[in-house]
Amino acid sequence: ALCKHSFSRSELSIMVGMRLFSAVSAALGVAVTLQGCGDKTPAPAPAPKPDGNTDPAPSPSPNPNPEPSTDPSPSPSPNPEPSTDPSPSPSPSPTPASGDFKLKPIVVKGNRLYDSDGNEFFVKGLGFPNVGKDVEKNERPDNNVDDWIKVLKRITDLDTKKEINTVRLYELPPCATDTQDKSRCFDRFFKAADDLGIYVIVPGTGYAWGWLPNGEAFCHEDRDENNNPSGELSTQGCYKEGGVLGFGQTIVSRLTFPNTLGIAIGNEFEHNPGMQQHIPIIKAYARDMKKFMSECNTHDDSPSKGVMRQVPLIYAASDADGDAGLRPRAQYLFCDSPDVSIDMYGLNIERYCDETGGKVAYDGVNKWVKEAKLPGAFLYTEMGCAKPGKDHDGSRPWTQVENFFGKWDAVSGFAAYAYYGNKDFDMFDGDTAEAKLLEDGENFFNKLQVVGTRDSVPPPAELPLPSPTCPKQLFFRNNLHDLAADYKEVEWYSTGEAGWATSCPPAWAVLGKDNSEKSSEDSPKAVTVLSDGVESPTLTTGHQQQGFDFKQYMPVFLTILVVAGLLLLSVAALFLRRGWADARSIRKSQESPEELELPSGFANI
Repeated sequence: ALCKHSFSRSELSIMVGMRLFSAVSAALGVAVTLQGCGDKTPAPAPAPKPDGNTDPAPSPSPNPNPEPSTDPSPSPSPNPEPSTDPSPSPSPSPTPASGDFKLKPIVVKGNRLYDSDGNEFFVKGLGFPNVGKDVEKNERPDNNVDDWIKVLKRITDLDTKKEINTVRLYELPPCATDTQDKSRCFDRFFKAADDLGIYVIVPGTGYAWGWLPNGEAFCHEDRDENNNPSGELSTQGCYKEGGVLGFGQTIVSRLTFPNTLGIAIGNEFEHNPGMQQHIPIIKAYARDMKKFMSECNTHDDSPSKGVMRQVPLIYAASDADGDAGLRPRAQYLFCDSPDVSIDMYGLNIERYCDETGGKVAYDGVNKWVKEAKLPGAFLYTEMGCAKPGKDHDGSRPWTQVENFFGKWDAVSGFAAYAYYGNKDFDMFDGDTAEAKLLEDGENFFNKLQVVGTRDSVPPPAELPLPSPTCPKQLFFRNNLHDLAADYKEVEWYSTGEAGWATSCPPAWAVLGKDNSEKSSEDSPKAVTVLSDGVESPTLTTGHQQQGFDFKQYMPVFLTILVVAGLLLLSVAALFLRRGWADARSIRKSQESPEELELPSGFANI
């Protein structure tokens, strides 16, 4: 066009302004379109907070505070007063766990455990000490994770044939459930356990919070204006009072690794006076934990969507009522359907106190388990009688360990009780890696070398196995008792951030991937609501994304484009203004050509 025509400055100004305006309009149109393509569904508006406690780490403080028994022995202990001492500080700047996990998750199929290759898995474990806990001062365990790892290594060093493959934890260092601890202090323990070939049973009940009550006095449904328990005593109150559901969700979020064998959602709860009738809260707790893990696998806002597994749930029962209490209780905790039931029934068994009677007792349990065909695994979560002697200062022979799986083929394994924590059962004289190995411990580790095995039994062809009918009464204290409520009447309750989908475990933890270079910073959140009413933030920056994420920075790009567009529009406006002024001048000159002034040299144009 420029070759064929001569344009005045005004005409060129108009053309340039129009082109600039078109370019800016196109850029803004592209930016808006890209922003719209980021998510085909509109972002949900923030939802109102549901009723109930929304503190991510509820710490109810009834007076007195009914801490659960931290002594896993069958004998109930008095309720300890909560510690007034501050929790020990985490060890400074721990090194993140590095390298991929080598162990693969253990799954329950039918009534046995299996590894990823389909081979039956046999639990050979030991009760772990509460490292650094001062029982007399009622202090919490130690936050120095290195001390925990040293104890773990001490156990495997004594096990010369490397038979031990499981440890059962009772209490955790405070930093393990501290959601403000961005270092995820206890990850290193699980990685160290993985390196040593050890699976971990973690507690699903807490100490300072997340406890199950050990008396009906702590089963109030409400709290008054001073945060003191009030209202009726009920099974629902038992479930809600200690905030156990929020604790369990936190355990799932922070301690789900490939070598997390299971979560013990209760330990001898029914052994506490008056609490037998409230055992429906165990089924309610199992139901709500499984629902949370399911949400973690399916919810769009979960960091572990598509990879989250159902971590097996274990109940460790008291053996105080013998077979009469064992059988209906196991039937009840497995009844109705798998999504409202435990996956493993654990028995804290103290029947092998002498060679003759002990074997007869173990034979009887094995026979019943085989005949019951329970839809879940059965194991001894605490195995071993109290040590002999007037002051229980003798040593146990541990003869039941020898050829254990050859003798009792319906039992999936055991966790011997215990490294340290109860003087009647201690194998060591302390909770540290330097503690002296007592004769009782020597006997155990010697027998462990001949624990033996048996041929793997393939899983049933049809799964799941049929669930039993829920009994209406259970046997406690030599009598049949009605249950205080149907577990279906025990309702889920809000746990705040602990129950959000964004609080689900990260995918790298579930899969056991190297996390040594990943950031633990929180992502911005906007609150939405899960299907069951629990709040769930919708991430605005995505989850576990690799490389550059264009959508993540779309607001920045859009802002830059808008500012640039405004600047270009301003320039275009100036050109247009001068162009229109020059156009008016040209029209006026054309109407009065004699007044047109031409530059020198153009007089004859």
